[in-house]
Amino acid sequence: MNSDQLNQYDAERLHQRVAAELGITAEELTTWMINDIERVTEGGKDVGHMVVFRESTPAQVL
Repeated sequence: MNSDQLNQYDAERLHQRVAAELGITAEELTTWMINDIERVTEGGKDVGHMVVFRESTPAQVL
């Protein structure tokens, strides 16, 4: 598995986890999500992700 495939796999896993927390499907998340941003320290340590949603996202999703 090359680095692009690994990054894609990690993104899919993240989207599945976020969708599960919101009680929606990964496909619905993809519909409402604009972007996801990896949060890292200056030393490169992963500390989380920020998901940016469209303004039209239903309140019950947020």
